[in-house]
Amino acid sequence: MVEWMKEAELPEPEYKEGKGGFSVYFYKDAYTEENLRKMGLNERQIKAVGYVKEKGKITNKEYQKLSDVSKPTATREFSKLVDMGLLNQQGITGKGTFYTLIKGSQRAQMAHKGLAKGSNNQSSQKDTTKITLHYYCKVPGDKEIKALLKEINERYGIGYEVIEGPYDREKDKQVYEKYFKPRAKILKKKTGRPITKLRSRKAGNYFVSIPGTLAVFRNSLVEWWCFTNTEIISFLGKILSKGLPFLEELLGE
Repeated sequence: MVEWMKEAELPEPEYKEGKGGFSVYFYKDAYTEENLRKMGLNERQIKAVGYVKEKGKITNKEYQKLSDVSKPTATREFSKLVDMGLLNQQGITGKGTFYTLIKGSQRAQMAHKGLAKGSNNQSSQKDTTKITLHYYCKVPGDKEIKALLKEINERYGIGYEVIEGPYDREKDKQVYEKYFKPRAKILKKKTGRPITKLRSRKAGNYFVSIPGTLAVFRNSLVEWWCFTNTEIISFLGKILSKGLPFLEELLGE
């Protein structure tokens, strides 16, 4: 019975011991404030779920007004609720988009199909485990780039790694030789830029960590790259606003 209730995303029974034995209490509502907090939701998200329970739906604008937050914050927090299988997004973008509550039975069906996720499980998110962002930089790295990488990870589940340290010619050379050089022709075709910009033949130096390089890996292979803080920030901004479909289209087959 307990396993069935978990599968249906219902609260586990509560056991209370009394003088004459013990009682078992079953709850139909999985969306109580206590349960939502256990899932890791913040107070704004809990309030939003309560609003949907009462009104039937909620829009981004209503969430902004309800929680006194900006549009980007509302969008980010809605994304988490959708990813967790708590809310269902109706519409893609624009004024017609709104969110509705996903009932326990629907969540159970989604879980069987691998579509719903728990608050700490992102393994079922489409192809995000195959794509990672690697930021090579000289200490201390750019704070804005690191913040964007973290936000992309939180919103879309796309993994990232920051590889930073004092400039080391040999380490930069190893990264260049191992990851970039074997993909030289493919990367030039995709990005229109030769990877030779990451090295100086005359000086014999390599510049992966200087002035900073972002590499998009898919299945352990570099599929795209850009460098300099300005270019990297612009690129990450596009990922943040457009999501995984942008990366998938950019990388192609």
